[in-house]
Amino acid sequence: MLYLYLSLSLPCLIWAQQSALFSDAAAVALGRAVAASPRESWWAGNPAAGVGEVSGVLAMQTAMPYGLPEWTVSGLAVAKAVGTGRWTLAMQTYGLAPEQRYLGLMAGYGRQLNERWALGVQLASLQEWVQGYGVRAGLAVKAGLQWQLSEGWRFGCIWQPYVGSDFGAAGLSLGVERSFEAHLRLLLDLQQTADAALPSWRMGLEYAPIPALQLRLGLSLQRGLTGFLRVYAGAGYAFAHWQLDVATEFHPYLGFTPFLNLQRQISKRSGLGGASRLNH
Repeated sequence: MLYLYLSLSLPCLIWAQQSALFSDAAAVALGRAVAASPRESWWAGNPAAGVGEVSGVLAMQTAMPYGLPEWTVSGLAVAKAVGTGRWTLAMQTYGLAPEQRYLGLMAGYGRQLNERWALGVQLASLQEWVQGYGVRAGLAVKAGLQWQLSEGWRFGCIWQPYVGSDFGAAGLSLGVERSFEAHLRLLLDLQQTADAALPSWRMGLEYAPIPALQLRLGLSLQRGLTGFLRVYAGAGYAFAHWQLDVATEFHPYLGFTPFLNLQRQISKRSGLGGASRLNH
């Protein structure tokens, strides 16, 4: 019986880990609608997001696909501003030791071009060790662009032209963010990947009843082998120079995947009129 369960659920578990890789709690809670989000997301977001806001950050992340501790995802990221740009280094790992282990390393650079435009690029190295099958490795390339049209409207684009060794699929995401005053914002993404005949839709809603607290809800309609309606929820809390984010993703058959992020803001700078976060 256990063998049958694992045989049926293993593809979904692998998908969950790969979707958790380079995903943080705030992005997940918003349904991963991150193309136009101004929030700096050290793993999953637009490489152009938040480049004019932060000069130094240390972030830690963990996720447990469907509540299975053996498959826990762990990550660490550091970001440092240089001039009008920002360098980011991140690492994440998961696996079912000693049978399987996965490691992702990411380097990114984002730059504020002017008061309205920001551009970013990322390069990730992905490796998987499977007992009895050796090692496979691949590269993933991502570029992002954001445009602040006005105080309440932001548009974004994420282009992933290449993902090696079947670690994912190349694709394009287009997004829009509509913010209302300082406490409510709505995000909508349209994503098309090379392995899907139809695009996927992602939507996120964030509400801040007080400046330090953010409540988030997300929905996504995904296509393909594991595609159906998914529901996401989470919250964030800012205190002193710290930001804590939690989220959960619900699978209708396998249950919940919890996410947790903790980041320490070393220093902050005033941007060039670009992104602004709800928890400033």
